[in-house]
Amino acid sequence: MLLLGFSSVHWREAWKYGERAYRYCQLDLGHALAAVSYAAALLGYFATPLLAVDSVSLQSLLGLDRSDEFYPDEAEQADMLLALHPTTEAPLSPVRELLQVTASGKWHGRANRIDPHHLYDWPVITEVTQATQRPAAANEQFELELWPTAIPAADHLLSQQAAQILFLQRRSAQAFDTSGGMTSPDFFRLLDRLLPRSDLPPWSAFVCQPRLHLVLFIHGVEGLAPGLYLLMRRRATLDNLKALLRDDLLYEPVDEAPAYLPFYRPARAKARKAAMQLSCHQAIAGDSAFSLCMLAEFETAIEQAPWRYNELLWEAGMIGQSLYLEAEAIGLRGTGIGCFFDDGVHELLGIQGKALQAVYHFTVGAPINDPRLATLPPYPD
Repeated sequence: MLLLGFSSVHWREAWKYGERAYRYCQLDLGHALAAVSYAAALLGYFATPLLAVDSVSLQSLLGLDRSDEFYPDEAEQADMLLALHPTTEAPLSPVRELLQVTASGKWHGRANRIDPHHLYDWPVITEVTQATQRPAAANEQFELELWPTAIPAADHLLSQQAAQILFLQRRSAQAFDTSGGMTSPDFFRLLDRLLPRSDLPPWSAFVCQPRLHLVLFIHGVEGLAPGLYLLMRRRATLDNLKALLRDDLLYEPVDEAPAYLPFYRPARAKARKAAMQLSCHQAIAGDSAFSLCMLAEFETAIEQAPWRYNELLWEAGMIGQSLYLEAEAIGLRGTGIGCFFDDGVHELLGIQGKALQAVYHFTVGAPINDPRLATLPPYPD
């Protein structure tokens, strides 16, 4: 068994994005968790987060509790411990023994200074970090919903070599061609891979209750009328979601979709303009084949367990990483959208209060490649 520790230096995001830095670090952690899960599966391994480790112990285990050897305004926060193991059986946590070893050892080194001139301070990041500390044995007991066998990938994508190429070539799209769309089989295969199945990466590495559902703005999917769509990632929550959204939404089943897919059409309307406006007026949200908002079951998840705020963002990042790779596999490209107007999303959907919360936007389409960008071999030296 191999253990991987993940940590964040919030200032690496905060210098540019301010208090949103905490959210972005947690989204990045979800992307990283999914990426490791895919890579491990390619080598015949499984990735499992060890979430029973409390935050204080994890900070000590990774050697990040040495406050005198880190700059106070550039502290490093322990986020997650991930086990890589060769069987489906979850490994026993060796953390207690490892803590004894690290307690009797000696750490070496001092963190380097990232930015000598901190012009701003964002105390809310420290407040959220403290509020979301995980206690010991905070694992959630649940069972993933059983879904039919996943729609298989295209034959030329099943080999290990093809997967390696796919992983290395993945990029974020900078712009989209509005004349390029996607076929409905490709679209539904992509959605199918977002259903949390315990036997497929990245969801084999997800050990939390799925709480994110997708509101899609579809512009250019063959056979689907432009409009607003909804994908439920846990069937049992549909009635609850209906009660929290606008009364005039329709929830029409989409005949073109696989029968098992909880995919609905709440409204028929051209959605390009709305998608762009809600994503901070960014053209990438409207020029694509579709864009989406990840809508989280929010208040009930974190009211009694504030650390689940992080888990919601990990889940969003994992969805984003899956979208990146699935889009790349069909010759398209995706882009995560961190800037969006969540109040505008809530107004559009009729959301009141904090029961639901928009946490991340994403978009997929036919990319316009920038010829100035070059792809070089990794670690050429």
